[in-house]
Amino acid sequence: MKTVTQGRLFLLTGLSGSGKSTLGHLLVNHLNQYGVRNAYLLDGDAARAFFDGDSAFDAEARDAMTRRMAFAALTMTQNNVDVVMANIAGLRATRRFLRRKFADFIEIFLDVDLDTLIRNDVKGLYKTRLAAERPMLVGVDIPYERPESPELAVFPHRETPEDSLKRILEFLAHRGPIMGTKADTLASLTAYVKRSRILPQVVLTWDHLTRDPVGQLHRVRGALGAGPYILRSSCRAEDARSKSNAGAFKSVPDVPDEGAAFQTAARRVRDSYAEKGVEKPDAEQILVQPMLARVRMAGVVCTRYKAADSPYYVVNYDDRTGRTETVTSGCGGDMIFISRFLRHEELGAWQALIDAVRELEELYPKFPVEVEFAVLEAGEVVVLQCRALHVHSPSVSLEQSAGELIQELKLRLDRYRLPQPHLPGADTILSDMADWNPSEMIGDRPSTLAYSIYRELVTDRTWHEARASQGYFDVLHANLMLSMARKPYMDTRMSFASLTPAALRPATRERLVTLYLDALRRQPQLHDKVEFDLLYTCFDLGVERRIRARNGLAETEIAELLASLRELTNTLVAHAERD
Repeated sequence: MKTVTQGRLFLLTGLSGSGKSTLGHLLVNHLNQYGVRNAYLLDGDAARAFFDGDSAFDAEARDAMTRRMAFAALTMTQNNVDVVMANIAGLRATRRFLRRKFADFIEIFLDVDLDTLIRNDVKGLYKTRLAAERPMLVGVDIPYERPESPELAVFPHRETPEDSLKRILEFLAHRGPIMGTKADTLASLTAYVKRSRILPQVVLTWDHLTRDPVGQLHRVRGALGAGPYILRSSCRAEDARSKSNAGAFKSVPDVPDEGAAFQTAARRVRDSYAEKGVEKPDAEQILVQPMLARVRMAGVVCTRYKAADSPYYVVNYDDRTGRTETVTSGCGGDMIFISRFLRHEELGAWQALIDAVRELEELYPKFPVEVEFAVLEAGEVVVLQCRALHVHSPSVSLEQSAGELIQELKLRLDRYRLPQPHLPGADTILSDMADWNPSEMIGDRPSTLAYSIYRELVTDRTWHEARASQGYFDVLHANLMLSMARKPYMDTRMSFASLTPAALRPATRERLVTLYLDALRRQPQLHDKVEFDLLYTCFDLGVERRIRARNGLAETEIAELLASLRELTNTLVAHAERD
C-alpha cells in the first residue's frame, strides 16, 4: 500500500470570472469531508486583499503574487495538507515552475472563452476595466497562455460547478483513494487494497443505455465476460456526507447478458432513483459487476457502533444463504461485536475480514467507514462498497477513552499480580464470585456509596480479623475487594491465604496457595464454590483423599496440612461447645 505523507497542489487556472473560487470551495469542502487528508483553499482574490493592495495588476506583479501563494501552498503540502490554489497563473513558465516545485501537482484548466466571460461578467470586473485606457486584464491586454497539457479541463460555460466537481472526482478516482459514489470509490480503491479484492466493474447511465443499448451491453460483456451480472445503485445521493441513504435504492442480482433482461434491470435501478426524488435519475450511475459465486459469508462491517461511536467492529453477516444482498436488503443475518483492541492472532475466524477493514481504515483515516463485503469459500475477502459512516463523535472518542481506561486497568492488574511480601503465591486471580461474592451482595456495577459501605463493613479488615481469631492465617491489613472499571472483584490470592491454617510453615502455605490458584485457572467454573470444591478449610472424613487426589504436595507437607487442619477444627469445635 502506498503511504502518502505529502499533500497535493490543485491549481485552478483560468481567466477572471471563470469560476475558480466557486469550484475551489466545492472541491475543498469535498476533500475535507471525504479526502484522506485535510484541505485548504488559497484564493487569489483573498491573497491580494490580504496584502492591502500593495500588488499591482501588471503581468510581473501578478506572477510575483502567484509565487507568493505557491510558497504558502508548498509549506502546507509538506505538512500533509491538500491545497486548492485558485489563481489565474496565466504564464506557461509559471505553471512549469509550480510543476517542478510540487511532488504532486494537478493542473485544472477552467476553459471558457473571453466573450462568454464578458457577456456574463459575474463580478462586474470586465465592465469596469474595459472602460479604462489600460484595462490590465489577463486575456485582454495581458496575455493568457492556454495550458497545453493540463491534468484536466472543465468547461464552466456549459456545465455546472457540481458537474465540474464530479469530473474532477472521476479523475482523482484513478490517482488514489477517494470517497464519492459507490462506483467512484471502488474504482479508486482498486490499485490500493492488498488484503481484499475489488470486483471489475462497468459504469453506465440510463441515458447511455437507451441511446445505445447494443453498444453498452457489448461494452459490459467485453469488460466482465458473460453474465450473470448484478446491477447496483451508484447514485450521488446514496453516500452523501449528511445522509448515507444506504439501502434506499435498488440493486438487481442475477441479470443475464441478454438485451431485454439487462435493460429491464437497469430500468429498475433508474426508477428507484426517480421514486426517491433524485433530480436527474437518467444521468446517475448504474454500476455493473459480475455475480459472485461460492460465497461463504456476506454482510456489512461498521468500524464503530453507530449509536455511540463505541470501539467495536459491528459485523452484520449472513453465512447461510450464499447470497450477498441478504443483510443489505434487510432480509436477515446475524450480528457480532468485535473489540477494536483485539490483536490479529486473537481474531480467529474473523482475521481476514478485519484485516481487510483495517486496511480501509488506513486509507480513510479521517472518519469511520461502513464496508459491504463478501467472503468466498477460499477465504478471499471481496469489498463490495465502502462509505463514510455517519456517527456522532464526541470531543474525546470512546475508543480513545476506552483505550486509556484499558491501559490503566492493565497497569493496575499488573500491580496487583506482583508478589506481595506478606502473602503466599507469586500471582493472583481476580474473581467476581469467590469468597464474599460482591456481585450478589452489592450488584455487578454498584454505586460508589454501596461499594464504600460494603468495603468499610466487610472487606477492609473485618473479614480477615474474624478468620484470624478462629485460627486461620492473618493476612494483616489487606483489603479483599478492589474495583476495576466500577466492577467489584475479590483478590483470590488474599482469600485463599486467609483460609489456610495459621500453624502451617510459610513454605507449605506458599505451595498450597499456588496449587489453589493453578486449579482455579484450570477450572474457572469453580469461582463460585471455592470454599467447597477447591480449598481445604477444615478436617473431615474425606479431606485426606481429596488432598492426595490433587497431587502437588510432598508427603511431609500433606502430613503437616492434615495435622494443622485437625488442630484448627478441634479448636473451632471446642470453642463452639464452650459458647
